[in-house]
Amino acid sequence: MKKIILFIFASLIFFSANSLAGVTFIVDSPQHSSRFDQPSQPSTSEKCIQAGYNKDSCPDGSYANMKCPYNLSYFKYCCPKQFENDYSKCD
Repeated sequence: MKKIILFIFASLIFFSANSLAGVTFIVDSPQHSSRFDQPSQPSTSEKCIQAGYNKDSCPDGSYANMKCPYNLSYFKYCCPKQFENDYSKCD
Protein backbone atom coordinates (compact mmCIF):
# COMPACT_ATOMS: atom_id res chain seq x y z
CA MET A 1 0.00 0.00 0.00
CA LYS A 2 2.85 2.37 0.81
CA LYS A 3 4.40 1.63 -2.59
CA ILE A 4 1.16 2.54 -4.39
CA ILE A 5 0.81 5.81 -2.50
CA LEU A 6 4.50 6.61 -3.13
CA PHE A 7 4.04 5.82 -6.84
CA ILE A 8 0.96 8.06 -7.12
CA PHE A 9 2.69 10.88 -5.23
CA ALA A 10 5.83 10.63 -7.40
CA SER A 11 3.71 10.58 -10.56
CA LEU A 12 1.81 13.69 -9.49
CA ILE A 13 5.06 15.54 -8.77
CA PHE A 14 6.56 14.43 -12.09
CA PHE A 15 3.55 15.49 -14.20
CA SER A 16 3.04 18.77 -12.36
CA ALA A 17 6.75 19.62 -12.77
CA ASN A 18 6.49 19.05 -16.54
CA SER A 19 3.48 21.33 -16.81
CA LEU A 20 5.29 24.08 -14.88
CA ALA A 21 8.55 23.77 -16.78
CA GLY A 22 7.16 25.48 -19.89
CA VAL A 23 8.92 23.29 -22.39
CA THR A 24 8.82 24.72 -25.93
CA PHE A 25 9.96 22.83 -28.96
CA ILE A 26 12.01 24.57 -31.62
CA VAL A 27 9.48 23.83 -34.33
CA ASP A 28 6.81 25.70 -32.33
CA SER A 29 8.70 29.00 -32.17
CA PRO A 30 7.82 31.70 -34.73
CA GLN A 31 11.41 32.54 -35.67
CA HIS A 32 11.81 29.06 -37.14
CA SER A 33 8.82 29.38 -39.42
CA SER A 34 8.92 28.62 -43.10
CA ARG A 35 11.09 30.84 -45.27
CA PHE A 36 8.00 31.51 -47.39
CA ASP A 37 6.55 33.52 -44.49
CA GLN A 38 9.42 36.01 -44.79
CA PRO A 39 8.86 39.30 -46.63
CA SER A 40 9.95 39.02 -50.24
CA GLN A 41 13.17 40.62 -51.44
CA PRO A 42 13.10 43.12 -54.31
CA SER A 43 13.80 41.67 -57.75
CA THR A 44 17.07 42.39 -59.54
CA SER A 45 15.20 44.80 -61.82
CA GLU A 46 13.85 46.70 -58.81
CA LYS A 47 17.31 46.84 -57.23
CA CYS A 48 18.80 48.28 -60.43
CA ILE A 49 16.10 50.93 -60.81
CA GLN A 50 16.45 51.94 -57.15
CA ALA A 51 20.22 52.31 -57.65
CA GLY A 52 19.76 54.60 -60.67
CA TYR A 53 20.27 52.06 -63.46
CA ASN A 54 16.98 52.92 -65.15
CA LYS A 55 17.73 52.37 -68.85
CA ASP A 56 17.21 49.08 -70.64
CA SER A 57 17.73 50.16 -74.27
CA CYS A 58 19.64 52.78 -76.24
CA PRO A 59 18.87 54.49 -79.53
CA ASP A 60 20.64 53.36 -82.70
CA GLY A 61 24.22 54.57 -82.91
CA SER A 62 24.85 54.47 -79.15
CA TYR A 63 25.88 51.86 -76.63
CA ALA A 64 25.05 51.03 -73.02
CA ASN A 65 27.48 52.24 -70.38
CA MET A 66 27.74 51.45 -66.64
CA LYS A 67 25.75 48.22 -66.45
CA CYS A 68 23.92 47.32 -63.26
CA PRO A 69 25.73 44.71 -61.14
CA TYR A 70 22.43 43.03 -60.17
CA ASN A 71 21.02 42.67 -63.69
CA LEU A 72 23.11 43.35 -66.80
CA SER A 73 20.01 44.30 -68.79
CA TYR A 74 19.93 47.68 -66.99
CA PHE A 75 22.47 50.50 -67.26
CA LYS A 76 22.89 54.20 -66.42
CA TYR A 77 23.93 55.85 -69.65
CA CYS A 78 23.59 55.64 -73.42
CA CYS A 79 26.79 56.87 -75.04
CA PRO A 80 27.17 57.87 -78.71
CA LYS A 81 29.65 55.62 -80.50
CA GLN A 82 31.89 58.58 -81.44
CA PHE A 83 32.33 59.50 -77.73
CA GLU A 84 33.29 56.01 -76.62
CA ASN A 85 36.24 57.31 -74.54
CA ASP A 86 34.59 60.51 -73.28
CA TYR A 87 31.89 59.61 -70.77
CA SER A 88 30.96 63.25 -70.19
CA LYS A 89 29.00 63.09 -73.47
CA CYS A 90 26.86 60.19 -72.24
CA ASP A 91 23.26 60.76 -71.19
